Amino acid sequence: RRAAGLLLDDPRRREMGRRARAWATQRFGAERLVADITGIYGSIAEERGWWPIRQKEGAR
Repeated sequence: RRAAGLLLDDPRRREMGRRARAWATQRFGAERLVADITGIYGSIAEERGWWPIRQKEGAR
């Protein structure tokens, strides 16, 4: 019943699609991927002494 109603409600369907796209981009987009990989490699480099250890925010 609700699915059929959604099929008939073009503005609502478009809004749901817009929100889903924004959520997926934020969660799985290139910017997020780069930040995650940078964090992983940075923590490995710090752990192995390849880079100086960064001070954590608020620990200054």
